[in-house]
Amino acid sequence: MPNNLTLSDLAQQTHNKELLPMVQEIVKPTTIFADMGCMQSSDSLSDVTGIQGDIPHGTWVGLDKGVKANKGTWKQKEEGMGLLEAWAIVNEKTMSVSPNPNRLRWENDSMHIQGMGEDAEFALLYGNPLQNPNTFLGFMPRFGYCTNWEGDIVAGYHQGENHPLICNDAGGDEGKPLSYILMVSTATSFSPRMIYPRYKEDNGIVYRHFDYENTLDEDGGNIRVAKSQFMIMMGLRIPNRRSVIRIANIDTSDDTCIKGLSNKLYEAFEALPLSMKSSVNIYTTGHVTLALRKLFNERVVPAKVADAVPKNAIGDVNFDNFILRRCYSMLNSEDHVA
Repeated sequence: MPNNLTLSDLAQQTHNKELLPMVQEIVKPTTIFADMGCMQSSDSLSDVTGIQGDIPHGTWVGLDKGVKANKGTWKQKEEGMGLLEAWAIVNEKTMSVSPNPNRLRWENDSMHIQGMGEDAEFALLYGNPLQNPNTFLGFMPRFGYCTNWEGDIVAGYHQGENHPLICNDAGGDEGKPLSYILMVSTATSFSPRMIYPRYKEDNGIVYRHFDYENTLDEDGGNIRVAKSQFMIMMGLRIPNRRSVIRIANIDTSDDTCIKGLSNKLYEAFEALPLSMKSSVNIYTTGHVTLALRKLFNERVVPAKVADAVPKNAIGDVNFDNFILRRCYSMLNSEDHVA
């Protein structure tokens, strides 16, 4: 199965007609979650992958000479998955007075589904099993230190050590409300992917309707209710350490910091491997786009469909030939990254 399918593509391939409207609803309030490609895990509950370093290259040789094997740089890593579940409940009496009870029940379900979308995207960004063992490791907790464009830690006790991911410092000071930019390649099979479970029916996506049943209300009275169940199992794998780059410590109140973002974006793009440059999404907060608009008004314009913007493009802007995608799940105030 192709490894660049979005969640909507994944739902279509299950041939379960009820899953597609659920998934279309779950990605409505999201940006990076809707954009991300998906890949089947190597196991039912986890994915054993590796972090790819520098790409190995071949050797020009004569016909009578051999070539030494080059295994490249590859460190094995296991990625876990989390299970997100929600239930909706409707009262039969409420449904019975509606001229279209099926639509009313779907509207009630859709509120829960969109809420799940927001939860899933937040976990994709900030999920941390050390804080909640039921979730998975998202993007942000992986960036523990500020580095140069080669990935070498630039300060502190670990200065000079090579960090698994590149996180460049925009210059904002500790104690200020700081934002960030996340550059994610979508070009190759070594780009970041959400993982879904192997051997699970409908790729780990569940949408079930249950019939009305008798139960008791808060006061002990008899009522009839129907429930709907929603579940999705997912995780995140980043097999190439250069396929995702973070520009951290952006102080949106500091004009000097904002003025430097144009160069930072070009430098981050140049830090991507050549094979990763052909398709890149850039995500940031509303505070960053607003600060850019105030300082570079003529260089910040609304992104258009002609600019190859994917769905959910409201709030996206074109800045110096970069499309900055507005991600509402990103926190406008982050901790300082040392």
